[in-house]
Amino acid sequence: MGKFSKKAREYSFVSLENMIADIVQEYDDKNDIGIILSWNEVPDFISALISTGKFKIRSLDWNYPESCGYDKEYCISLINIDDDEIYLEKCWIEKKDMYCNCLGENDITFVSQNVSKTLYDKICNESDNIILFWY
Repeated sequence: MGKFSKKAREYSFVSLENMIADIVQEYDDKNDIGIILSWNEVPDFISALISTGKFKIRSLDWNYPESCGYDKEYCISLINIDDDEIYLEKCWIEKKDMYCNCLGENDITFVSQNVSKTLYDKICNESDNIILFWY
């Protein structure tokens, strides 16, 4: 087992491009997708998703920690009813000092091995179809 070992399946992708292709296939099969990432993984994932030509940005709430002071995890949501739009939101509610339920009703949640164990445990308690990934 990897760093975490609850009910998630663990998967190592050959590359980010390979992972994005699998995510797009799942999305095309009408699955709503959540992708939980550390702050520094976000730019590469957003760029890779947009470069497919399939998705457009709806809402991006991201900035470098030096600029905004936020250095925790983010959630990318790809929801089929939203015309192929990408949503990005923070997973941590600073005013309440806690992780939010940023998953909604995703069919599949991809979770980076770089997230905190606290967030990972919360995701495992609230979701069933989880893929813990690295590449």
